[in-house]
Amino acid sequence: MKTDRRINKTAVVLITYGSRYFYFSKLIERLLSMGIGFIIAVDNNSNLDSKKALLKYSLGNKSKIYIIENNENLGSAIGFSQGIKEAIEKGAEFIWLMDDDLLPDKNALLNLLEVWDKLSLHIETSKLMLLSNRIDRQNIYMRAIATNSPELVIGDKNKFRSFHILKLINTISSKLFIYKARSAFSIKDNMKEFPESAPIGAACYGGMFFHVSLIDAIGFPDKNYVLYYDDYEFSLRHIKQGGEIYFVTKSILMDQVKSWNNLKRRFAFLEIATNRNLSIIYYSVRNSVFFEKNYNVDNIFIYYLNLVFYTFFTCGTALIFCRFSNLKVYLQALFDGLKGKMGFNPKYLLK
Repeated sequence: MKTDRRINKTAVVLITYGSRYFYFSKLIERLLSMGIGFIIAVDNNSNLDSKKALLKYSLGNKSKIYIIENNENLGSAIGFSQGIKEAIEKGAEFIWLMDDDLLPDKNALLNLLEVWDKLSLHIETSKLMLLSNRIDRQNIYMRAIATNSPELVIGDKNKFRSFHILKLINTISSKLFIYKARSAFSIKDNMKEFPESAPIGAACYGGMFFHVSLIDAIGFPDKNYVLYYDDYEFSLRHIKQGGEIYFVTKSILMDQVKSWNNLKRRFAFLEIATNRNLSIIYYSVRNSVFFEKNYNVDNIFIYYLNLVFYTFFTCGTALIFCRFSNLKVYLQALFDGLKGKMGFNPKYLLK
């Protein structure tokens, strides 16, 4: 299989911000060792040390590494749009999106291309998207694959953020009757049985892989999301326009830091009450409300029931922690999401 030319024509697009040079330095070193053709680093107003590190890599690899500097943090939707556009202008044929704290296995791209060769025999190039196996999130995708329910990637129908009243009832019942429902699958026990690739219903940015013709077909990420859920909207738009997404089991991505997303899902009420970054609270809540209401609701009564319960517990937790400002931001984000008031909110600038 000839893969060298395609690796050299692949552009990795990553976004960094704040003080994350320790992570993206390892990522860039790994990408260079893999022979990646282009590395597009979008600098969302990172600190001085990060800027120096990026400049050093760029000067040492002028034909491979390109930096897009933003004077403020513009979020992921605009940042990835900028990076993808730059990659296309530089002549890339394939785009591989990456979080700045991920670290791909040395064969991750080769495994993607191997699956691409097989699937592209019967799927049009612009209609195909692949997703690498990000280890810290593989439970989400493999649960959907194991249960033959691709839509489970974006969560249970009619949930509000991470909360669903039926799951709460099931949990309480299992405790009362000392009964523990058997899991539908075990990744540890059944990893070898998982297919080389399988269709999924949505994808996150980290590990997303596609041909540049896909952008001609569906356009760029929606800048109105700013941050959070823009990747799901982008991938669902792809599916709604006749595209397919396949999860590639052997294209491994390791997370250099413990993902806070798992903690957020498990302790959602505490996340709202204890997070000191009000902008993160605003965009994560507003976008989840807007996205779920438009893409993941088939019973409006159950959805609003979950909303009421979640809001009740969230308000109570915020009051216990005396985080009145957090509560105010949550309520504003909730109503903005329900009303579809999207785009940048000047009150909540990203750091």
